[in-house]
Parts: sequence; structure tokens; C-alpha cells
Amino acid sequence: MTKRYRQGRLAEILNRGPVSGQEELLRRLRAARIRVSQATLSRDLRDMRVVRGPDGYALPSAASRAASVSEDLERTLRELVRFVAPAGSLVVVKTDAGHAHALGVAIDRSGWQDVVGTVAGDDTLFAATADSARAGKLAQRIRMAVA
Repeated sequence: MTKRYRQGRLAEILNRGPVSGQEELLRRLRAARIRVSQATLSRDLRDMRVVRGPDGYALPSAASRAASVSEDLERTLRELVRFVAPAGSLVVVKTDAGHAHALGVAIDRSGWQDVVGTVAGDDTLFAATADSARAGKLAQRIRMAVA
């Protein structure tokens, strides 16, 4: 069983409504024939950004997830980007040594429509776009976030 599958089943359970506690989540996962430790469940809840409210555990709203991703990405851009420039349909982003991959993951998770995909080396990230106009727009967006 993969992490993705397990988290998918967990999301299905939480989509039915809030669950009072982790013990209840564990019980429901076991009923779905998914064996998981308390530590793994806690990590999954954190990774999925599950919130605990007065009614129990629940998935965050789409709006709060989007805001959280946006805030995380902006912080990551400010911390890691040292240089950015469009190059044809690519955007070249320079970081300090060892940080290009983390930036690529953050951009990939952002869901930015202009980004087709990213390729990261040690200190350089290439963000692919559909054309040079979109590359220019993306480079400007990154510059604005870093400023």
C-alpha cells in the first residue's frame, strides 16, 4: 500500500464529515483494511494539512489550502531565489547551492497555470512554460514575490 493510496482513503473518510479523534480515524482505516501506526497517521494528517476543530478532524477548505500553498510558496521564493530570467519558453531561477530542488517542489505544488513543469539541479531551476510570453510573465511573477 502506498502513501498516496492511504492518504486517499483517509481523505475519503474525512470527506464524509469530521472525525472525533485519531483513535476513531485508526478504527475507520482498519475497517477499510488499512493498517497504520499512530506515528504514520499523525504524519499523514500533517502532510494533508488536516485541521482539528471543535467537531474533530476535518480536511481544510479549498480556499484555506490555496492560501496556505500561496503563503508557503511566497516565503520559499523570498528565501531561496537569487536570480531569475526568462530564456525562451523557460524561466531560469538561481538559488544558493542545494536549494533548487526544494524550490522546484514548491513551484510544482503551487499549481501555477503558467508552469508546465520544473527541472532542478543543485543551484539552478528551469521552469518550463508553454511559450516565451508566459515565461516572461512567470519571471515577473517570481521577481514580484522576491521583492
